[in-house]
Amino acid sequence: MSHENEEIIKSLTKEISENFAVSEIYLVSQKLNVKGKLTSFKICVIISDNDSKSETETLIMTEVDCEIPFEVIAYKQSEWERYSKDNTSFAGKILKEGTNLREQS
Repeated sequence: MSHENEEIIKSLTKEISENFAVSEIYLVSQKLNVKGKLTSFKICVIISDNDSKSETETLIMTEVDCEIPFEVIAYKQSEWERYSKDNTSFAGKILKEGTNLREQS
Protein backbone atom coordinates (compact mmCIF):
# COMPACT_ATOMS: atom_id res chain seq x y z
CA MET A 1 0.00 0.00 0.00
CA SER A 2 1.35 3.43 -0.93
CA HIS A 3 2.16 5.96 1.77
CA GLU A 4 -0.70 8.22 0.60
CA ASN A 5 -3.22 5.36 0.73
CA GLU A 6 -1.92 4.30 4.12
CA GLU A 7 -2.30 7.82 5.52
CA ILE A 8 -5.93 8.08 4.34
CA ILE A 9 -6.87 4.83 6.08
CA LYS A 10 -4.80 5.68 9.16
CA SER A 11 -6.58 9.03 9.49
CA LEU A 12 -9.99 7.36 9.19
CA THR A 13 -9.01 4.77 11.81
CA LYS A 14 -7.90 7.53 14.20
CA GLU A 15 -11.13 9.48 13.76
CA ILE A 16 -13.30 6.40 14.30
CA SER A 17 -11.27 5.36 17.35
CA GLU A 18 -11.59 8.81 18.90
CA ASN A 19 -15.32 9.25 18.26
CA PHE A 20 -16.91 5.80 18.43
CA ALA A 21 -16.87 2.95 20.94
CA VAL A 22 -15.25 0.28 18.78
CA SER A 23 -12.91 -2.40 20.10
CA GLU A 24 -11.36 -3.36 16.74
CA ILE A 25 -11.18 -1.97 13.21
CA TYR A 26 -10.22 -4.17 10.26
CA LEU A 27 -9.44 -3.25 6.68
CA VAL A 28 -11.52 -5.78 4.75
CA SER A 29 -10.76 -4.77 1.17
CA GLN A 30 -9.54 -1.91 -0.94
CA LYS A 31 -9.82 -0.97 -4.59
CA LEU A 32 -7.00 0.74 -6.42
CA ASN A 33 -6.95 2.31 -9.86
CA VAL A 34 -4.31 1.36 -12.45
CA LYS A 35 -1.92 3.93 -10.94
CA GLY A 36 -2.24 2.34 -7.50
CA LYS A 37 -4.33 5.17 -6.06
CA LEU A 38 -7.00 4.17 -3.57
CA THR A 39 -10.51 4.55 -5.02
CA SER A 40 -12.60 2.88 -2.29
CA PHE A 41 -12.28 0.52 0.67
CA LYS A 42 -14.29 -1.47 3.19
CA ILE A 43 -13.74 -1.65 6.94
CA CYS A 44 -15.20 -3.79 9.70
CA VAL A 45 -15.74 -2.47 13.22
CA ILE A 46 -16.39 -4.52 16.35
CA ILE A 47 -18.83 -2.89 18.77
CA SER A 48 -20.42 -3.60 22.13
CA ASP A 49 -23.37 -5.98 22.27
CA ASN A 50 -25.39 -3.04 23.62
CA ASP A 51 -24.86 -0.88 20.51
CA SER A 52 -26.87 -0.95 17.30
CA LYS A 53 -24.99 -2.23 14.26
CA SER A 54 -27.04 -0.28 11.74
CA GLU A 55 -26.88 2.93 13.76
CA THR A 56 -23.11 2.62 14.22
CA GLU A 57 -22.59 1.94 10.50
CA THR A 58 -24.77 4.91 9.56
CA LEU A 59 -23.12 7.29 12.04
CA ILE A 60 -19.62 6.37 10.89
CA MET A 61 -20.58 6.77 7.22
CA THR A 62 -22.24 10.15 7.79
CA GLU A 63 -20.05 11.71 10.50
CA VAL A 64 -16.54 10.64 9.52
CA ASP A 65 -14.97 12.77 6.82
CA CYS A 66 -12.96 10.83 4.26
CA GLU A 67 -11.97 11.89 0.76
CA ILE A 68 -12.27 8.30 -0.49
CA PRO A 69 -15.59 6.39 -0.56
CA PHE A 70 -15.75 3.63 2.04
CA GLU A 71 -18.16 1.07 3.43
CA VAL A 72 -18.58 -0.07 7.02
CA ILE A 73 -19.61 -3.47 8.36
CA ALA A 74 -20.30 -3.76 12.09
CA TYR A 75 -20.25 -6.91 14.22
CA LYS A 76 -21.36 -7.03 17.83
CA GLN A 77 -18.65 -8.43 20.13
CA SER A 78 -20.53 -11.68 20.80
CA GLU A 79 -21.16 -12.20 17.07
CA TRP A 80 -17.52 -11.53 16.28
CA GLU A 81 -16.33 -14.00 18.92
CA ARG A 82 -18.66 -16.68 17.56
CA TYR A 83 -18.33 -16.14 13.80
CA SER A 84 -14.66 -15.18 13.51
CA LYS A 85 -13.67 -18.66 14.75
CA ASP A 86 -15.34 -20.18 11.68
CA ASN A 87 -12.96 -19.92 8.72
CA THR A 88 -15.86 -20.37 6.30
CA SER A 89 -17.74 -17.30 7.61
CA PHE A 90 -17.22 -13.74 6.41
CA ALA A 91 -16.00 -12.76 9.90
CA GLY A 92 -13.52 -15.65 9.79
CA LYS A 93 -12.23 -14.43 6.43
CA ILE A 94 -11.86 -10.88 7.80
CA LEU A 95 -9.90 -12.15 10.80
CA LYS A 96 -7.65 -14.32 8.63
CA GLU A 97 -7.11 -12.04 5.62
CA GLY A 98 -7.99 -8.54 6.84
CA THR A 99 -5.64 -6.05 8.44
CA ASN A 100 -6.22 -5.04 12.06
CA LEU A 101 -5.90 -1.27 11.77
CA ARG A 102 -5.84 -0.70 15.52
CA GLU A 103 -2.63 -2.74 15.78
CA GLN A 104 -1.01 -0.56 13.11
CA SER A 105 -1.90 2.83 14.57
